[in-house]
Amino acid sequence: MSHVATNWAFSQRGLKPSAKIILLVLADCHNPAYGCFPTQAFLADACEMNRDTVNVQLAHLEEQGLIRRVRSIDPKTKRQRPTRYKLGFEADFGGPDCDTDDGGDPPPAPPGHTTCAPQNSVSEKPTQTRKAVSEFPTLTL
Repeated sequence: MSHVATNWAFSQRGLKPSAKIILLVLADCHNPAYGCFPTQAFLADACEMNRDTVNVQLAHLEEQGLIRRVRSIDPKTKRQRPTRYKLGFEADFGGPDCDTDDGGDPPPAPPGHTTCAPQNSVSEKPTQTRKAVSEFPTLTL
């Protein structure tokens, strides 16, 4: 889970509720180190929608410029790899080599990664230093 992705998704306005739910689930699945690779079955289950609705809303989110679906083919097996969902806040969201299958595509999903199971990540840094919540000095007894 990426707090940056979740905060970004919550800040998006003017979406249909079903599109917003899908965007929030995608943001929850985002891993800063690997990206976002949920299956459509996972999205449908997590959003409590049928797959047709998920696909329609994914297309709508893509039209709005909030996500990109990056599909790639395994060069050895010629099978489709899991689709990577790029979110609009990512630095390389509109990069020139995002849709290539010649090794320029994003890193594949980690081995055995078929849904967005939580990943341990320490790449996000806090934006503020820690301090006492109350701002009162500590009392010694």
